[in-house]
Amino acid sequence: MGTEGGNLTWHPRAQWGLWNEGQVTRRENGFAQFTPVSGGVIDSGLSYAVTSFVDTKNNASRRVQWGWANEENNNFAINQAGYQGAVTLPREMYVIKTKDLINADGGLTTKGNTRVVEHSNGTFTGYTLGARPLPEVVEGLRQNAQRADINTVDTWTTSLLAGKGSSHMELKVTLSNATGPAGVIIASSPGGEEQTVIWYSPENYTINVDRSRSSGIDQFANYTMLGYFYPYTFSNGTQESLHMDIFIDGSLVEVYVNVSLRELTSQTVTDHCRTASGSQLASTQLVLTALGTASGSTRTSQLTYLT
Repeated sequence: MGTEGGNLTWHPRAQWGLWNEGQVTRRENGFAQFTPVSGGVIDSGLSYAVTSFVDTKNNASRRVQWGWANEENNNFAINQAGYQGAVTLPREMYVIKTKDLINADGGLTTKGNTRVVEHSNGTFTGYTLGARPLPEVVEGLRQNAQRADINTVDTWTTSLLAGKGSSHMELKVTLSNATGPAGVIIASSPGGEEQTVIWYSPENYTINVDRSRSSGIDQFANYTMLGYFYPYTFSNGTQESLHMDIFIDGSLVEVYVNVSLRELTSQTVTDHCRTASGSQLASTQLVLTALGTASGSTRTSQLTYLT
């Protein structure tokens, strides 16, 4: 389901794609009643008019989701581009079940996108809706692709150049124990005049796609897209690490976080990598970044150049 309207200062778009889990009961008059128990947004970014279907051809127990990402260019060069909008990667929808959770700060049992069941030992099991790119589609994209492991230092407190990226790539990043905003910079020009920053804020549990310097073309939208990620805390005191799977296909960027419905679809168009025909070339830099006085650690990141 979705909405028309409901745009906010941090979500200026007038559309939302939404989901709900609920209990269906029979009313006294015979009609059905749906009582929501959890819910949230399907995509915190551009993806809209989402539709889904049961994959009866390949797996009758699998539900596949498609979304439409429209343009945010104020009709700039529409005729020259020759297309309007894009379709996201097809996504598999499923239930994520996480055991042995504790309600460390009261946030776990707050109404939101996780339904929890409390056990006699004081721990909880959480249920939420997940979405991941269809495995066979990702496998097809990775065929004949070039893969690189990006080895980084265990702990970092400033921006570190991690290597060269591409305008068609998959990037896997794991952030652990971040004490402040941290993430990655993609599509950066050599001097950093243009860049897109994808970062996590542990202070307010937000995933941010900062497009303020994504393009030197004035007509393109440059507001920061926000998504919500509340990390689970386990009974042994450890906190869930943040795993980002980022797919970049030209100007379209899809960010999947911990394979749940904490994803963002965004459009980032750079000016420095364009040819005379207008096609986008490879991004020149890929940077791990800590903003301000933040520090954190990351395991080996994986970069796949998708041709």
